[in-house]
Amino acid sequence: MGKAGTVLAVMGLLIGASGVGIAGVSWYSTLQLQEDFLEFKNNYSEPNIWYKEYNWNVFQMIGDYKTIEQLTINFTVGENETMYFCYTGEARIFRVYRDDSYLSVFFNIDGYHLDNPTVTIGVEEASSYSYYQSITLQFSITALSVGAHNVTIDLVTTVGSDNHLKKSSLIVMAIPD
Repeated sequence: MGKAGTVLAVMGLLIGASGVGIAGVSWYSTLQLQEDFLEFKNNYSEPNIWYKEYNWNVFQMIGDYKTIEQLTINFTVGENETMYFCYTGEARIFRVYRDDSYLSVFFNIDGYHLDNPTVTIGVEEASSYSYYQSITLQFSITALSVGAHNVTIDLVTTVGSDNHLKKSSLIVMAIPD
């Protein structure tokens, strides 16, 4: 075998050896990733999710808080869980003669009205006759005690207006810490 054949044979051995080395590193990395995934999968618990929707109009014309009973969700808090709440809906605000008109939405947890967070929308006297607005209200808390609870939405609006909510949905998620 000539000098060129020896060089080719040595290069072939080097390429082959490096291929085996790369395959070994890949195999080890894949095993490590698989172990990490299985550990994550075994230690991860999916969040509990509760959902409710109500598509009918909800009117409030007396000037005090109205609780939307149709959106009430009963949920359970476990150990070391953060609770996440999200309300979405559509509000229609009507202008009241010679006055501003508004509608505010709040969370109500276990029968207690929460002043924060809140979302308020409205129209001024000079605005158009009515106004549609999509609204979202979000909140998370880690301080709820372990056990059964409930949540719904409270609303308050200008006295004498036809302001209302529709296409409402409420979601609750228990997220493990």
